[in-house]
Amino acid sequence: MKVCFVCGGFSANGGIGRVVSLLANELAKDDQYEIFLCSFYETESSIYYEIDSRCHLHELFDNPVSMKHALLLDHAVKKLVSYLIANRIDIVIACGALYYPLAVISTRICHILLVCWEHISPSITGDYWFQGQSRVFGAKRSDCNVVLTKYALKIYNQRFPSASNWQIYNPVDPIALEGGIPYNITSHKIVSVGRLCYQKNFERLIEIAEAVFKRHPDWIWDIYGEGENHIRLESLIRQKGLIGKVQLCGQVNDLYARYSDYAFFVMTSRYEGFPMVLLEASAHRLPMISFDIPGPDEIINDGVNGFLCPTDSDEVMIDRISYLIEIDSGRAAFSQASYNTAKEFDLSRIVQQWKKLFESAYKLKQYPKCLGK
Repeated sequence: MKVCFVCGGFSANGGIGRVVSLLANELAKDDQYEIFLCSFYETESSIYYEIDSRCHLHELFDNPVSMKHALLLDHAVKKLVSYLIANRIDIVIACGALYYPLAVISTRICHILLVCWEHISPSITGDYWFQGQSRVFGAKRSDCNVVLTKYALKIYNQRFPSASNWQIYNPVDPIALEGGIPYNITSHKIVSVGRLCYQKNFERLIEIAEAVFKRHPDWIWDIYGEGENHIRLESLIRQKGLIGKVQLCGQVNDLYARYSDYAFFVMTSRYEGFPMVLLEASAHRLPMISFDIPGPDEIINDGVNGFLCPTDSDEVMIDRISYLIEIDSGRAAFSQASYNTAKEFDLSRIVQQWKKLFESAYKLKQYPKCLGK
């Protein structure tokens, strides 16, 4: 079976590329599957996640181009259709709602099965209007939809009741689980990871950090990632007098090795899909704190491996962070529970769910309307 993932790319600055690379690499080990990775665009300076040599990697465009421009002027459909036909693809997986229209039109022309794979919370699209419209367009026309959380599955079943909707979690990276580095109980450092953008809400993190460091001035908070809000965040850090306390560490390719420097992980996102960074933090034995939003609430067990804080209360998060700073035994207990959580999202188990989906989809190709769960 020939499976083609269509996504933005495989640079280190993006969770979708990360999880697609993990899934594709594992599927490529099975002789029953031939895996194709069609990325929309990659810059020459992109840091690729490791891609198995058995996967076929292709870039749709050589230069930066918006999706609107690609569809209207740069013949994106023609390019993708040619690629799918030339490689005799059986199933296309559109990775993220932005790529649904391109994938829908192309697969309908080619009479190829389409899976639309949702990667963010389907209830929030305020900063990406086009993606919201694309989601509706794709979800109603795909052969099946895959969402990341139980919460997202409820929304899809309500909005698209006639569609075949599946829920499959993101897997944890096996390399992260196999690290074996003990938890650093003496660390006085907090870590956060994510693109410096509206979704991740690092402005709020800096406000929270200011209050935390008034209580605990000997601690440091590092943020890893790059993005369009870098200059704004730097300015806010200066305004708050937090230079050297809250540090923008940029994009790194050795984050796994750095996790052992930290005491716990904090997420302040406005919304999430099913965040890979939380899985990776838990695999490295870090307690976790997040606002109580869909996605993190299916990874963090409040009071067991971390804390979920009301979205309208900075004070609760400040108190929870202070608790972990002050109570060494609490951090240690959360650390072990966090590692146990990560093991629940084993890659081999997740891959088996995808294979079951592929088998069901292939039956649909042979016997229409028999797609089941």
